[in-house]
Amino acid sequence: MQGQANHFVRFAPVDIPYAKKRYLDETKRLYGVLDIRLSDRDWLAGPDRGKYSIADINAFPWVAGHGFAGIESMDEWPNVKAWLARCWERPAVQAGMQVP
Repeated sequence: MQGQANHFVRFAPVDIPYAKKRYLDETKRLYGVLDIRLSDRDWLAGPDRGKYSIADINAFPWVAGHGFAGIESMDEWPNVKAWLARCWERPAVQAGMQVP
């Protein structure tokens, strides 16, 4: 959904307000789902508080790119915001995000 938001916010040759709203709203809804999942855990998958895994590796770049889609702040989703910070603390994430 965020990929579609990126397209309609940044690249669509014609401004389509309905499409922008539709995909931004759906992206925000999915951030809400992530926020619920992260309400009592540190990572997306695994037992107890979770374990850093491919689930986090896959989701992180999309969520980290929230500003590109037009979502300025993650304050509405505090658990996701904290998860982003935990991911950013990992040296391999920092290195990987520097790859063009």
